[in-house]
Amino acid sequence: MVAENADDDSGSRDVSTRRRRYLALTGVTLGGLTAVTWAASRNRTSAGPADHRAANGQSTGRSGQPADSTTSEQQSPIDSPVPTVSDRVRGAIYLPARAFNGYQIWAFYDPAETRRDLRYATRLRLNALRTFASYEYWRDHPERYRDRFDDFLDAAGDAGVAVLPVLFESIGDAPTEENLTDRNLETSFAVHSPDRRIIRDRSRWGGPRSFVEWFAARYGDRDELLALEIMNEPGMVDRRVAFCRAMLRTARNAHATVPLTMGCRDLSFTRQYSDPALDVLQFHHNLPRTVEDMRAALDAAVRHSNRTDTPVWLSEWQRTRQRPPDPMLPNYESLAGTIRDSDLDGDFLWQLLLKPAYMERPRKAGRLNGVFHEDGVPYSAADAAAIAGQDEHFDGERRGWPSWIADPDTDS
Repeated sequence: MVAENADDDSGSRDVSTRRRRYLALTGVTLGGLTAVTWAASRNRTSAGPADHRAANGQSTGRSGQPADSTTSEQQSPIDSPVPTVSDRVRGAIYLPARAFNGYQIWAFYDPAETRRDLRYATRLRLNALRTFASYEYWRDHPERYRDRFDDFLDAAGDAGVAVLPVLFESIGDAPTEENLTDRNLETSFAVHSPDRRIIRDRSRWGGPRSFVEWFAARYGDRDELLALEIMNEPGMVDRRVAFCRAMLRTARNAHATVPLTMGCRDLSFTRQYSDPALDVLQFHHNLPRTVEDMRAALDAAVRHSNRTDTPVWLSEWQRTRQRPPDPMLPNYESLAGTIRDSDLDGDFLWQLLLKPAYMERPRKAGRLNGVFHEDGVPYSAADAAAIAGQDEHFDGERRGWPSWIADPDTDS
């Protein structure tokens, strides 16, 4: 399967090179950096997160200043162990509005929709998207997958947005054909990947291993690739941790320098991975009780980053649980400023497009996540402005469920 998928990619590399040269000549910036600086920032060095922050005029303590307040003229090349597109990763989780799992992102991929959604990301001053790669879609349709992911990276690069692909997912229902392709709002939820029966049986790891080898070899040198995330929330299940360790080694053997990371819920879980070591550490804090709870978590993460000399990303966050508004509805404004003003190396809000919750239990409880309706109108103008920062203003909002959902309360 690897040989079948591993078509010569020199054409895509040439296109990427031509685009960078053009942008460099025209002075266009990518995520706040000139194209030349962006390419230079991909050099992996031994500089730690404190060096990363100091190199960009950031205090390694709590400065209280927005991490993205410098202009591209003020910024210098980033000598960091990870390939960032700016001095601070500011991202969002990305699933298209009507995709309910990773498989559906690629099965129903629409280039025009992708480019539209990337424009929404740049309106929020985001420079990265975290999305699900889908081993199962690659397995079922390798050439189609290759073409679609190539296009996604091309579009992201044109928008100045880096991509953090999540290769495997621990959460959700079994990856049956029905679950992978079901688009019924009432029955389609997150799908784990690969099948848990595969994870429990080491003799069946060949397929996922081939996917990791192919992905790292094909995309490891792409400027648009922020890092490779092996799995979302693997937790502490022994077989799953063993699988992730094996896939980490596979990725490193396939590409010597591509940054590797793991979507851990808690920083303590990252200690399970040391061979190879993670280049970026992650933690999730979706629904803290209060702003103070989030601030304490951010401060602890920065201390951990400085102590381990490794960048730390908060790769999932949503809102506080305080009322008002209804705690099941978006309220990114409650946390956006606190996160932006921290010295953390990066963050990803859950999620860019407005849609019902990814997981079954919160979906059935009525949780709604996201910033933009499909037509680009924000659910909350205050949320969008708080995420964008720099006194950004958004005209109009629509505090209703997406128009494609038959909901009696929608005002779409």
